[in-house]
Amino acid sequence: MSAALVELRDRMVARCALISERHENPIESPDIVPEHLSRYVDPIITSWKTNAPAWRAPEVVGCSRDEIREIEHAQGVVVPDAYREFLGLMGRFAADLDAGTEWLYPDVVDLKQSAVELLAEWQNPFALRPGALVVAMHQGYQFTWLDTNDGPDPAVWHWIESTPRPTQPEDSGWIEYLLRQESYLRDP
Repeated sequence: MSAALVELRDRMVARCALISERHENPIESPDIVPEHLSRYVDPIITSWKTNAPAWRAPEVVGCSRDEIREIEHAQGVVVPDAYREFLGLMGRFAADLDAGTEWLYPDVVDLKQSAVELLAEWQNPFALRPGALVVAMHQGYQFTWLDTNDGPDPAVWHWIESTPRPTQPEDSGWIEYLLRQESYLRDP
């Protein structure tokens, strides 16, 4: 088990606790709605508070072996070791790491098909290799994948719509990529 992944998981668990604490004990903020607009805005806020889904505390949860096998079967690959460890530690819920991106189970199951469709939509000549494991899709216009033939901690590749070929951000693997994603998080 990678020490870096375990430490990342532990930091995400601590982050969940901090987010929950701040939700339970919010900082009072001044009324920012000008008085002359409050008759319009207050009903909207009241409706939102009444009808919004219940808040759910963030958590860190890994995938089961069966869920990992489901990903492998759907994408037609054997998951590399570093990604398998990530899935087992936090592949279902990873606090707010990479919020706004489809990259956790069960979304990741169908991402390879979504990536193929996106490439076809853009009539892009680039094609994913058979060993590609699509691990993330952001807002339906870019995706991230690993080449499963590239060892236990493969490099991370990206494709963004309207670009002719993929990019490899750095010569680093999945674990370094996750640590970089964590560095983008703001204080909750």
